[in-house]
Amino acid sequence: MAPELTRTRSISKSFSQASDVYSFGILMLEIITGKKPSVTNLGQYVMEKKNREGLKGVPDRRMSGVEENVSASGMIMIAEVCLLSDPKQRPSMGTVVEMIQAAIH
Repeated sequence: MAPELTRTRSISKSFSQASDVYSFGILMLEIITGKKPSVTNLGQYVMEKKNREGLKGVPDRRMSGVEENVSASGMIMIAEVCLLSDPKQRPSMGTVVEMIQAAIH
């Protein structure tokens, strides 16, 4: 759940495009790392993994060979931008799509 949603009592009125982008970033990290967000703080997990092992250590080992057309490190960086704590700094979903398309080509 986006950080700004945990600070409000009326969650249903607080959902926004920025919180959707945050959720998409979590989904991306879940796919890349093979970890469930309910088990670990994925943003923190990725940051710690990058510090210890670099970007190459972040993707789940089962992802090896999948990077043929897509850079896992590029996808991780896109996910991290989606997880910025300030919702105003997160990109729009349109921008996220453009970033993913650019990473694929």
